[in-house]
Amino acid sequence: MKKSKIVLSYPFSGSLYAFFTKEVGKQNVSGMLSHPYYKNLFGRNYEKLYELTLTLSVLYDEIIILPAGCTYT
Repeated sequence: MKKSKIVLSYPFSGSLYAFFTKEVGKQNVSGMLSHPYYKNLFGRNYEKLYELTLTLSVLYDEIIILPAGCTYT
């Protein structure tokens, strides 16, 4: 069976970073948003994207996450 891959980029990668920061790192994500770096990293709607991002993460065999700050327009 062919393995499936997904590339998570902004804003989904930021949502995943925020999720792991909150759940695994036990840090207050909302408190970090006062710093412009984290505001841009996590994105404006990171909490609204948790569910979709985590769903995508379990549906695919391999997840490729772009490095922080790497966005293409």
